[in-house]
Formats: sequence, C-alpha cells, structure tokens
Amino acid sequence: MWLIHPGPDAPKIYEWLRLRGWHHDVLIFDGFDVLDDLICVADLAVVSNPACSLQYSTRMVLESQLPMIVAVDPTLSDWMPETPLMKWYYSRESLGNQLADFLTHREQWQAEAESLQRHYQRHEPKEHWLDRWRSIFTEATLPNLSTVAPKRSP
Repeated sequence: MWLIHPGPDAPKIYEWLRLRGWHHDVLIFDGFDVLDDLICVADLAVVSNPACSLQYSTRMVLESQLPMIVAVDPTLSDWMPETPLMKWYYSRESLGNQLADFLTHREQWQAEAESLQRHYQRHEPKEHWLDRWRSIFTEATLPNLSTVAPKRSP
C-alpha cells in the first residue's frame, strides 16, 4: 500500500505504522509529478483530502475508472453531484468497512467505477468542468471592486 502526500501528520502516521511493524508494507510518498503511471498500477484510490485533490487528481482517478473511496467533505457538492455509485467514508470505521467490502467484491467495485465514470461523462461533461475553471480564473483575475478606488474627475 502506498500513501501519497498524507499531509502534516505523515510523521505520526509513519510512527503508528512502524510500531505495528507495517512500515515495510505501507510506504509513504510526498507526492508524484505524474500520476498517470501510478493510477495505471493502482487497484484502489482513497481520497482522504478531497478539498485539495478534487479538481485534478480525483477527477483523473474518476476518468481512469479506478475504484475509489472519498472522504465526505462539505465542498464536494460544488464539484461532484451525488450518486449512489460513489463510495464515501466519514470515519475510521466507515473507511474500514469500505476497504473490507472492496477486498470482498473487487469485480463489483470495478464495474461500479466504470459506471461512475460514464455517469459523470453524461452529467458532468468536460465542457462543464472547463466552464467552472474558466469562471474561477476570471474571478481570480478581475480586480476586486470593493478595493478599487473610484477615479476622481478633474
């Protein structure tokens, strides 16, 4: 198992793994520049911080039809419409239950990942995502009207 960019708690996570003797089985990486190869060899993605990864890497995982489990986050509704095909977790116990279900029903999870990708292609086409990014960039580049002083006439 690989943990990719686990955040500021990486030393605590590593220590927890080491104390259990799992530090050779669970490897921690700061990150990867290119995720394509990583996604090609993965069996499952667990998205623990969707607010940071949702716009790019989570979308890439979704498009690749890789099964994934996503942490519940209040910002998700802006980026991902709800569907019963998406696998969620909200606690350690629910993540453990989802992982156990994945190990037991891998073929079903793969079929659901493929259906999820088709669902988003129909309901959230790439043009829609491009429009959202365009809107974000436009908002970021426009001057903030509340901080711009009005011009004085001579």
